[in-house]
Order: sequence, then C-alpha cells, then structure tokens
Amino acid sequence: MSKRSRIDEKQKEFEDSDTDSTDTEEEMLEQLPSTLPILATEKSEKTINVDFEFFDPKQGDQEQIAKLLTNYLPQTKFDLEGIANFIVSQSRVGTVVKIEQEDIIGFVSVININTNRSLKCVEQILEYLEKNLDEDFKEKLDELLQNEKANVGLILDERLVNCPHILAPHIMRAIFDEINWATEDEPTKELQNSFKFDYILNLTRCFVTVESKNEIENEKKNLEVQWPKIEDEFLMEQSEMSSFWLPEKEIESKEFHISPYIEKKICMLIPMKRIDKMRTNLNSLFNLN
Repeated sequence: MSKRSRIDEKQKEFEDSDTDSTDTEEEMLEQLPSTLPILATEKSEKTINVDFEFFDPKQGDQEQIAKLLTNYLPQTKFDLEGIANFIVSQSRVGTVVKIEQEDIIGFVSVININTNRSLKCVEQILEYLEKNLDEDFKEKLDELLQNEKANVGLILDERLVNCPHILAPHIMRAIFDEINWATEDEPTKELQNSFKFDYILNLTRCFVTVESKNEIENEKKNLEVQWPKIEDEFLMEQSEMSSFWLPEKEIESKEFHISPYIEKKICMLIPMKRIDKMRTNLNSLFNLN
C-alpha cells in the first residue's frame, strides 16, 4: 500500500498548477487532484499522465536514493551510501516518491544531528557547514550542538528537477506529520524525544541571477533567486538564519556560468514553531487550505 493515493497529472509546457479544487487538505491526501504540472521538453498540447505514489523507504531503495543525493552533496567527498542507509533504516519517519511503484523520483527524511553526530555522514556534513556558514550561523549551530537538551533536525529532501511543484505541500505534510507522530509513537521515550526538534536545518541549493564575477562573489548584489524545490522558498521565509555560498564545482571552475543564473548552496535554520506557518503558506499557494 502507498502512503498517499495516486496522482494523475497533466499540463502544457512550463505551466504552473492552477488547481481549482475546493477539497480540504485531508481529502487531498486521500485522493490528490488531477492537475499537477510536469515540465515538457517540447511545445505540445499533448496530455501527459503520470502516476506518483508515496511509500516508506525500504531495503533495496538505497541505490536510487544515493543517486538523487548527488544533487545534494558531492559524491566524492561525502558518504552518500551512509545517508541512504540511514534513510532506509528510519522508515517510520521518511518517504520516497515513486512512479508506478518502481522508480524513485524523490525522497524526504530527517536526521537528528545532535544524537547522530558520531555517524560518518553527519560528521562530514557538519564539517562542510563549518567551512561554509557565516560566523554568526556557525556560532548558533555550535551552541545548539553543544546543548544536551537541544534537538536539531536536518531535512533530507531531494527529487528530480522536473517534478511538479504541487508535490511539495504533500511531501512537507508527509515528513512533518510523521515527525509529530514519532514523538508519541516511537517505541522508547528516548526515540520519541529525539524527534522533538527545536530547529530544522535545511541544506539545499538555489539559482541566483548575476551579471558579473563580482556579483557571484557578493551575495548581497544578487538580483533574483530561483528555487528548484518550491518548499525551500517558504522555508526560507520562516528561517531565523541563512548562509549562501558557491559550490566547489563553481569555485574551481575557470569559467563562471553567468547566463544569467548560477548555482549557490544555501543553509537555513528554521525554528520548529514556525513550520506550521510555512506549511499553511505553501498549502495556500495550491489552494489546499
């Protein structure tokens, strides 16, 4: 059984979703509307039907999850297999999105970086953040990591770039509902408490408009931000702190790609108490409230 009902979807090239449904969010999760957009590669009036389903991560999913993680972190410097194994091992809190029960086109999970600091993959991510975060952000994160009573959850959220945006509110509902359920349903008090997050850490990417190399190096002069995953924009709105930086592949490149967008990594820290506001705003975009 899937976590969510199938999604029948259609759209013309590059159209955003224009959902007119009056269903409540509860009803939408039982049967999502057939108005989800997919990016087309050619101009066409043809209808494209695709079935999406949500499942618990399971053994055998690791390879496909690890492939998606290459958009998240460089494969050569991070233990992506370790991250994928963790996602599968924590199947009660986490979701994979599949096409017709086979190919994984996205996933979402969360890892408590306070209680799992000893894992190689978490150590690597923290070292990466230590290298790239602004000083104020680093101080705040170090303070939270040193606090034995604090819990910070790193959201692991990736999918193919041409997935329909309307998947976003359902993916966010899946992970944050499961986090809430885990605080009561996990078998031990220790596990329950590990999902009582004070903050959510979101490490993701965006694309910014630039007109020169100087603007690439000066985030304050960026003209516009494009978000491959629409939920990141809404998480950013609720963030307490954030840092942008160039991925290493851009820094090491002899040519800066300025036509006119360039990729930047971004990390944001969101108080857990603001997540409901994020979800409400994201749902409103698709008339799901």
